[in-house]
Amino acid sequence: MLREEDIAIQLRCQQFICKSYMRDLDGEQSVLLFESERETKEVICPHCRGKVYADGYGHVTLKDMPVWYGMAQELTFVCHRFECRQCGKKFTEEVPVQHPGTKVTERAARWIQAMLRFKVSIRSIQSLTGIH
Repeated sequence: MLREEDIAIQLRCQQFICKSYMRDLDGEQSVLLFESERETKEVICPHCRGKVYADGYGHVTLKDMPVWYGMAQELTFVCHRFECRQCGKKFTEEVPVQHPGTKVTERAARWIQAMLRFKVSIRSIQSLTGIH
């Protein structure tokens, strides 16, 4: 018999690697946790192009398309925070799948846009996606 604890997830999204999959006991929500493996020496300041150092961690949680009906899907990315040695500005590394200006993935945004083009009601989209 296949048990959930016997399932290994090996997902990668650019510098992020999936470390775990969790879901609540009610089966209403699941989360994939991604952590950055980017080396600080690979990063340059987006403001002045100077060298940076790691200044902690942040996280970004995005709503995604549900894998199963009725179970909301989230992706959480643990990102490095950096500070520039030259200009002193701080920034967090970008999440590659985030739709600009939102807290949803690019594919979830495209899926929602497609449903809106087919005149699916916002209430129905909320029910299908778990995104409110």
